[in-house]
Amino acid sequence: MKPEFDSQSVTIERAVPDDAEAVCGVLRQTWLDTYPNAEAGITREDIRLRVEGEHGERIAQNIERWRNRIEATDGQTAVYVARVDGKVVGMTAPGFINGQRRIGAIYVLPEAQGKGVGSGLMRKALEWHGTTEDIYLAVASYNQNAIDFYKRFGFEPTDRAIKDEGDVFGGKQIPEIEMILKANTTSPEVIKHEKQAIGGLAGLSDQDTITLNDSGWDSRAYNINNGQYFVKFPRNEKIRGRYGYQIAALKLATTIDSPVHVSKVMWEDPNNDYFGYEGIQGVPLTEALPTLDEPAKQAVGAAIGNFLRQFHQLQLPEARPMGLEQEIKQLQDWYQKGLHLSSKVFTEDEQSKLHEMVYDKWPTQLTALGSVLALCHGDFHFSNIFYGDNGEVGVIDFGDVCNADHSKDFADFEDEVIFEAALTAYASDDDKLLEKIRLREDMTRIITLTAQLIKNGEQAAQETIAKIRESLPK
Repeated sequence: MKPEFDSQSVTIERAVPDDAEAVCGVLRQTWLDTYPNAEAGITREDIRLRVEGEHGERIAQNIERWRNRIEATDGQTAVYVARVDGKVVGMTAPGFINGQRRIGAIYVLPEAQGKGVGSGLMRKALEWHGTTEDIYLAVASYNQNAIDFYKRFGFEPTDRAIKDEGDVFGGKQIPEIEMILKANTTSPEVIKHEKQAIGGLAGLSDQDTITLNDSGWDSRAYNINNGQYFVKFPRNEKIRGRYGYQIAALKLATTIDSPVHVSKVMWEDPNNDYFGYEGIQGVPLTEALPTLDEPAKQAVGAAIGNFLRQFHQLQLPEARPMGLEQEIKQLQDWYQKGLHLSSKVFTEDEQSKLHEMVYDKWPTQLTALGSVLALCHGDFHFSNIFYGDNGEVGVIDFGDVCNADHSKDFADFEDEVIFEAALTAYASDDDKLLEKIRLREDMTRIITLTAQLIKNGEQAAQETIAKIRESLPK
């Protein structure tokens, strides 16, 4: 069943152009109710002149301005509305201002306040931004209710007073303060809300059995009852869009006749707000690897190869396309994303060689080798393969599932015995498969390096740095 996320039936969705008038109505009423302040010398008439104009001339202008903003497709802003029984009762407009991620406007009609509408809008704005960069907002310094609301979501004042960006009226401005939510911070209010939702899904009265793993790049993952179940929530809209085919891939994978275990989907939201699945028993193969003898490794490799051979034959057209051009662009995007950090760990000569590899040698080699498209797991490394006490193998995290060259799922193996057993069981007739795998192993290290440097720093990336150095031309 779908949990009750708020105390009434509130729908939060992307605004459409016809919502512009209702959005302006929310803004007009909330400004008139919120911003008059005797101490600041701001009267209701001052606010009316700002939002309506002396003779109402600004109303039509504002509607047109918000209609244009709603229609914008440049990725610099988004407008969401909250509806109750079809009526717009709130809005938010996250976006970029002067290069900064900002919450922008967030307003709720007085009669809808205190009923979860504002919290729902804030969660949507935070989801749009994601957690990889700082997020800012401005709030009237005398609006203590709003300041307390933002603090519940993890925002803190920056101690920097800022000027109201809007038109002045009567020589007066609304005094504002700036607040910030630091990067890689999940709002306490978001965690609270999500745990309540999970409690409703799993029928739990005790939320102490729910723990958050907040280290994932794409999702927040909650562990229920020590791994009995997991529930994921997307960090941003892009990941929400992937949940549909991630769920479909999980369901397809359970149809494979293989000793490899795949999680059964337990709960899914029709809007991809979340999905939950059964846990896989065991520990990541990265942890189990030192304890395995050669026959055990061969058994693991055979199971993995058999699973991949069947999984790669499945059809999921809606999965992300990852042709050679997309794969090369992904590599180069990750390289650029981490360039300011990797430039500190490589010499100038190494940087020059690495640049040549990323932009010339690897793309040329990859294109020459061609592609055998298949449904790929997309993130098939040993942390996503589980090993149980009885030798059972399981596969988790289908969040990067894509239609790509089949070598992609072999490019991050950490053990040659397992790798060779997997290739034997896979039994491919692609005579270039091994060459493709070795090339993609080098390419994958660039992506791994960037992720390690951003998340954990240079010390955690030493092994990857050493392997990249080994791959560079002498």
